[in-house]
Amino acid sequence: MLLFTNTFSTQTDNLGKAKIDNFSSDDQIIFKHSSYSKFQTEKAKIIKQGKIVWLNEDPIRLDEIVVSANRWEQSKAEIPNRIVTISASEAEHLNPQTTADLVGTSGGVFVQKSQMGGGSPMIRGFSANRILLVVDGLRMNNAIYRSGNLQNIISIDANSIENTEIIFGPGSVIYGSDALGGVMSFNTLKPKLSTVSETDFSGKIMSRFSSANMEKTVHGTFNFGGKKWAALVSSTFSGFDDLKMGSNGRDEYLRPEYVVQGGFDGTDKIAKSANPKIQTYTQYNQFNFLGKLRFRPSEKLEINLTGNHSQTSNIPRYDRLIVYKSNKLRYGEWYYGPQILTLFSGQIKYEQECVLFDKLSLLTGFQKYTESRYDRSLNNPIRNGRKEDLSIFSVNLDLDKIIDNKNELFYGLESYLNNINSAGSTLNLLSNESETIPSRYPDDSKYGSFAGYLSYKLKLSKKVVLQAGSRFTHTWLNGDFKPEDYNFPFDGFDMKNSAIIGNLGIVWHPTGEWQISSNLSSGFRSPNIDDVAKIFDSEPGNVVVPNPNLRPEYARNIEIAIIRSFAGKASVEFTAFIPI
Repeated sequence: MLLFTNTFSTQTDNLGKAKIDNFSSDDQIIFKHSSYSKFQTEKAKIIKQGKIVWLNEDPIRLDEIVVSANRWEQSKAEIPNRIVTISASEAEHLNPQTTADLVGTSGGVFVQKSQMGGGSPMIRGFSANRILLVVDGLRMNNAIYRSGNLQNIISIDANSIENTEIIFGPGSVIYGSDALGGVMSFNTLKPKLSTVSETDFSGKIMSRFSSANMEKTVHGTFNFGGKKWAALVSSTFSGFDDLKMGSNGRDEYLRPEYVVQGGFDGTDKIAKSANPKIQTYTQYNQFNFLGKLRFRPSEKLEINLTGNHSQTSNIPRYDRLIVYKSNKLRYGEWYYGPQILTLFSGQIKYEQECVLFDKLSLLTGFQKYTESRYDRSLNNPIRNGRKEDLSIFSVNLDLDKIIDNKNELFYGLESYLNNINSAGSTLNLLSNESETIPSRYPDDSKYGSFAGYLSYKLKLSKKVVLQAGSRFTHTWLNGDFKPEDYNFPFDGFDMKNSAIIGNLGIVWHPTGEWQISSNLSSGFRSPNIDDVAKIFDSEPGNVVVPNPNLRPEYARNIEIAIIRSFAGKASVEFTAFIPI
């Protein structure tokens, strides 16, 4: 926060405190910050009210700083894409139960839920594996992200997010495959260095209860900072009971009866619901942990290490549990096993003016992901189970070069590799005998990518900014089918795909209150293991079989946006987009 008059200026520290001794008692001190409305008052008034100044957060900030557009900090006023940001303070005010609930409040994002423990975001008609999820710069989309609705977004702890940025429209130039409908970039809490003493400790604890599903949540965040290094720990536990639906819901979601779980003796027991509005078997719980280390030995160099873990209990598939066949409940059991994501990343940031770059970021990551699903037909003692374990390695190199006060380049390289282990088995609940069955995907299959991108920003004048970019991506995937499982006319698959895509946009500010932008962008999505090699029953009567002849899909989009701000207190925004 900057405090200034015509003769003197100073700044607040990280606690929001500043010395005002050098200001005269009758000076009109101006308080200025990019996130707050400009404020002016006298020194005498500040002293009279206990040396406390209350500021109003600026609701309309056309010059807000965003990172997602080019992986570097940029003014939102210079970006032709439509980007919605959700700050930590906004998230705290919204108080969402999960990250799926958080993005659903942003406007323009629809979230589908088949059950508690779910939440599949949709942007401009695209969903699931056609929307890219990014956490701290690492892509979450993996080789088995399916085209049906996904629940992977709940692996991100809503209480540990520093800010969320949602890019609407294709974002493949910077992020590659899957960013057809848009990109959701989540930046988790960053350790804070001490600016007032040798060491500084801060923290917060939050708890929440919700009567709709008897939610019990406890969250804690603690930061320990020194002059050159800092550490942060953030953790959340949430427990959810069965959801109670409202009185105006659709009748097909009511629960007039349910299968009693546990103690199967050959015949499932059916119980009548005391309250059909209680969606029996939607309960689950979740644990999240985030740990970070930050080391900044100089103004030029910064090193960050991150460990992130998320784990759920079993998650019942409610939309399957209420399916009837011949006037009887079809399933005795249908649930997802624990969804487990463990992520480790290391990042080096270096700032030094040289021929090739002014800023450099090298980000490496490793993800271990586990998911499974289990189902059993009514009165059938055989429970089917399929489990997937993925190991994902990635590296991103991003560079920023300011050529002069009008020209700036963003460019970089990206590569990742997915190793997929998939297994299937049955369990006889009466005899406790287990047998191997065909897996959902070919075991030991692989999916990888290598890409390079270039983005160029040209300030044609103080009011007009032009942005253009292009990306080349090469992907490959391979795997083998077991001949004893299926008699396919092919033994496996070994596919290679390449794509070149680009974007061109312009931003015009006729005045400080107006912003007019236009953007032509393209995106692509390369087939993954789920597209090419999955075998499963998508719904009663339909079976999905492998197709090794799939090719990449593309999306092209023209977007026009007009924003009018009214004295920083309100704004009107018009956005039109046309798929081509």
